[in-house]
Amino acid sequence: EDSTVTVERVGGRGELLLRPRLHGLSLGSFELEARIRLGDDTVERSGSFEVDETRISFIRDAEKLRTVLGYVATNRERARLDEAPDDSLEAYWEVFWERRDPTEDTRRNENMVEFLRRVEYVTNNFSVMEAGWKSDMGRIYIKYGAADQIERFVDETYRYPTEIWYYYSRDVTFIFQDQDGFGRYRLVGTKE
Repeated sequence: EDSTVTVERVGGRGELLLRPRLHGLSLGSFELEARIRLGDDTVERSGSFEVDETRISFIRDAEKLRTVLGYVATNRERARLDEAPDDSLEAYWEVFWERRDPTEDTRRNENMVEFLRRVEYVTNNFSVMEAGWKSDMGRIYIKYGAADQIERFVDETYRYPTEIWYYYSRDVTFIFQDQDGFGRYRLVGTKE
């Protein structure tokens, strides 16, 4: 995102600290370019930074956290999550993912990173008339990831756009239809 900030300098020399707003940035690497002009002199600097899982903001959104974790939690974990007070959800999040860390000796929890990538994907791709993480397609994608195969067609009987998601390794299929014509696909069937 391009933005310009004008800062009035007070006094002589000193540091200028720029704090870009990270809210809304997705996981990944970014470049930051700064052009600083003082009178007729201009200095340009650039650098890179990474937004990692420590920068996620929905930990503070109790409804979203409970919902998306509920998609991948066991029944017992879901019950504890529902009972947990809002001010303890950040601690619950840490313990939840600590148990699912496949490589405890590394800095990153690969399962949590994949989960966050899925939540981000559904937010960016399935948000039609509701948040993508609340949608039927979003719920399935967060839980199972990308389908092994997707078939798209218009149902001949009802004329609804239809998508069938095949997960061969799990031996499960999900059928979605856009029955209201707005691109909001609802789960209408499952085959196991």
